[in-house]
Amino acid sequence: MWRIGVVRDERQRLSRLVAIGRDVTEEQRLQERVIQSERLAMVGRMAAQVAHEIRNPLSAIGLNIELLTDLIDELPEADRDEAKELIRITMSGIERLNGVIGDYLRFARMPVKQLQEEAVNDMMEELIHLIRSEMHPAHVDLSVRLDGNLPSVKADRMLIGQQVLNCVRNALEAMPDGGVLTLATDIEENEVRISISDTGDGISPEHVERVFDPFFSTKENGTGLGLPYVQQIMQEHGGRLDLNSVPGAGTTVTLLFPASTPEVS
Repeated sequence: MWRIGVVRDERQRLSRLVAIGRDVTEEQRLQERVIQSERLAMVGRMAAQVAHEIRNPLSAIGLNIELLTDLIDELPEADRDEAKELIRITMSGIERLNGVIGDYLRFARMPVKQLQEEAVNDMMEELIHLIRSEMHPAHVDLSVRLDGNLPSVKADRMLIGQQVLNCVRNALEAMPDGGVLTLATDIEENEVRISISDTGDGISPEHVERVFDPFFSTKENGTGLGLPYVQQIMQEHGGRLDLNSVPGAGTTVTLLFPASTPEVS
């Protein structure tokens, strides 16, 4: 009896320790979310200010270049083609800058979400029709695994659809020579998950630690606002975003939503 009592007490003690560990982990997670949200809010305000300061003079430059285009026809024919090429290059740069400004403003102005009860698999099946058209040109095979026993989630269908498509396009860029894109849904510990996996080269450990930092990007023309934006959208939904990457094996981005609980009448 003495040994049974000791074992029972030990099990209870271990159960309390596990519960305390879970509480501490959840508290740390909440603190990290608050810190990240505050940091993103500050970065968003800075991005909006910088974007506004750049957009007006950039528009004036574009207008003046368009006026110069009209004057090219008055140049000698030998100089005309060279001038047109210089203007084309300049306009291409302006379009690129306008795209960056658009990313900054989109990041700074978080959209107002419209939450409704949504079936995750229904959302995914709609997106799959759009995604399939991008697979063949990229020489990528699509694998779909949808859990048929998912509870609903509270989500803005359009916003979440945009974020899934953004993650899919990131995955395609990670597989320039082709590969396999896997879309999956499941539930774990009362969280409904949407996973987007690729078989690309993966991300180095030192870069994984920074992928959610605004303006950090390993892409030559990346703004570094893609994943921070998706992360912020997920936090607005009361969820979170996870990334797991193995160099040489690929990357998985997972959107995690709290499962909806039935309302008690």
